[in-house]
Amino acid sequence: MWSSSSIVIFLNILFILMLSFCDCFLPYHRAVNNNDQPTSRCVSVGVSVSSLQCFSLCLQSCMFLYMISRDRDSGSCYCCPPHKTGTFTLNGTQWMTYLLNTCPSGYLLYTCTDVTSCLRFEETSVIYADANNACLLESAELIRMDSVEKYNVLKKLIELTADISTAEAWIQGKKSNGIWKFHDGTQFQNFFCPTIITNGPRENRIRLKASDNFNCHDTHHDYKYGFVCEFFVNN
Repeated sequence: MWSSSSIVIFLNILFILMLSFCDCFLPYHRAVNNNDQPTSRCVSVGVSVSSLQCFSLCLQSCMFLYMISRDRDSGSCYCCPPHKTGTFTLNGTQWMTYLLNTCPSGYLLYTCTDVTSCLRFEETSVIYADANNACLLESAELIRMDSVEKYNVLKKLIELTADISTAEAWIQGKKSNGIWKFHDGTQFQNFFCPTIITNGPRENRIRLKASDNFNCHDTHHDYKYGFVCEFFVNN
C-alpha cells in the first residue's frame, strides 16, 4: 500500500514526464515547459502539492493568465499575467514554469472559476459590420457585455493592451424598434456598464470609450472604432 507522500512523488514524476513529450496540460488547455522565472508581477496563490494543482489554482484566479510557475522545493505556486517583466525575479531554486498556449496568437487568456475566455483588442478603427466580420473570421464574436464581470474583464484587457486615452471599442448589440439585442436575438437585461444613451438618429450600436471612465455610448453603426473579439474555451 502506497503512502500519501509516495503517491504525490509518483504523480509529480508522471506529470513531468508527460510534459517532456507533449505540450499538454488539461483538456482544452495547452502548456509548454520553459525556463522563465516568475517576477514580481506574478500573483501568489499559495502552496501546491504538484504543478497540476498549481495550474488548477491559477485557473480559478480570475485574471489574464500567461504562465504558471511552481517552486519544487517550497511548493510555492504563482500565476503570471501576460507582461512577464517585473521589478525583480522571485526567490526560488527549482522553478517549474509553463507557458500557456490555450488561445490563438494575438489573444489573451482570461480565466476564472466558471469562465475561460480568449480575448483580443484590435485598435484599428472600422465600422461595426467590419468589426463583427473580423471576429467571425477568427471563429470568435464581438464581445458580449452580459455581466458585470465581463465589463470588468474588458476594462482589464484595454488597460493591459491599449492606450486608455484613445481606446474605443465596439460591443456586441443592436437596437431595433427601441429594443437592444445581442446577435442571437437575446434581449439585453442590462448594459452592465455605465451607459450614456442619447437616442440620436441611427444610433443603434454600442461602443465603450476608455477615456470617458469606461462608459458605454450608443452610436451610429457606420462610425469607426476599435473592437474586441472573444471566444470561450470549455473548462
